[in-house]
Amino acid sequence: MKTNLSDSEYLNQKMGPPRDNLFLLIPLNIIYSIIFVLGILGNTATCLVISRVKFMQSPTNFYLLNLSVTDLLILIIILPQDLYQFWVHYPYPFGHTICFLKSYIGEICVCTSVLTVIAFTVERYCAICQPHRCSQAVSGSPNDVQGIKRTFKIIILLWLISFIVTLPLSLQIDIDILTRNDSTTNYKTTILPTSAQCTFYDSVSAKYLSILSTILLFVLPLAVIIIMYTMIGIVIRKSMLQRRHSHSIEHFYDVNNQTVRARKAILKILIAVVIVFFVCFLPHNSLRLMVAMIPNDKWTPRLYQLHNIMFYVSGILFFLNSVINPILYNVFSLKFRKALQKIIISKVFKDSRRMRYQSHNF
Repeated sequence: MKTNLSDSEYLNQKMGPPRDNLFLLIPLNIIYSIIFVLGILGNTATCLVISRVKFMQSPTNFYLLNLSVTDLLILIIILPQDLYQFWVHYPYPFGHTICFLKSYIGEICVCTSVLTVIAFTVERYCAICQPHRCSQAVSGSPNDVQGIKRTFKIIILLWLISFIVTLPLSLQIDIDILTRNDSTTNYKTTILPTSAQCTFYDSVSAKYLSILSTILLFVLPLAVIIIMYTMIGIVIRKSMLQRRHSHSIEHFYDVNNQTVRARKAILKILIAVVIVFFVCFLPHNSLRLMVAMIPNDKWTPRLYQLHNIMFYVSGILFFLNSVINPILYNVFSLKFRKALQKIIISKVFKDSRRMRYQSHNF
């Protein structure tokens, strides 16, 4: 066995190869590129539709707009860094500040997304299950100016909470650099700058904070949201059964049926968003728990293999979540499709009019 290893050979032995295999890198690059392009286009379209089209401006839709903003930040700031690190595992060239900010912004966006999902779930719960108590607190009407202002205040509060809550865990991430002390270095401790990686500290506090973060920002929200949507479903079903057996005036029955259908349409979108969100983030949080809870001396080759598979799958699903929401809005919401068509037609009309004007002047 070779004893006098060069630094690159030593690092390859300790940390593995400095990049992934090309057979893995090429498909990953294709997948991430598709996710990036579709995510940017879809979420930008969502932001434009909700911000520019009046009949789309309701409190619920502004929560969805906030989700699109977090998705755009994730795609623009986090995805390119992760893709780069597939190509260059080490050394990390961007320094301590970028390492911290990349982690902090990612954690803030995920936390804000979770809190936003909880917020619009509570809003729907109040509107449907507690309409008399919450009539002044929530509204889904596009003309509800006070409701929209209140939603903006809540969204700002969600961001402020995320900035505070995610800071302790983000402070556990920094540049980790290996040292070497063997015959090659004459048994003097030598720092290896080419081993630099942006990663979590291997500390007890980092592990406990990872577990706490997963519980507070994934497990508990999931439990609360499941309970709330179950109660919403029960109330809607009871309401439909009561109307079906009542002997009300036909017009009144039809109006209420329209209200129920409108509520069900909104709920379909929100429930789909919630399901996609938690399915996409399940591998990410499972991997975080796996790394935090398994002691270093308990890792076996099979566990390492499972970890590697989950690492790539969780990464793809993490970013895929940022693509799916705009697709869901198009599939489930006729109003969203009409609003998007309105923006596209308006843009085409303006461009053609500008071209005619320039041609006339020429």
